[in-house]
Amino acid sequence: MRVPVDMASQAVALAKTAKKINLSLSEKSFNDLQEIVAENGRTMSDVIRFALSLAKMYFDESKRGRSLFIGDRDGKILTKIVFP
Repeated sequence: MRVPVDMASQAVALAKTAKKINLSLSEKSFNDLQEIVAENGRTMSDVIRFALSLAKMYFDESKRGRSLFIGDRDGKILTKIVFP
């Protein structure tokens, strides 16, 4: 599989500045992570970085009194995202 140039350059830049962490997950969370990785062709690191960016967005918007929602293609709100 060929990696797009912009993704390859991002990976090189990240490798130079990345910080490593040790992460403990429940078995269910680990299985969920593996499922997301397998179904979407992403790495575990990609999925965790994406989840972190969503969590940051959630908290930033919550500070502003805003909420995040899931909607359908017609714009109908299906559910409000609530951080447990």
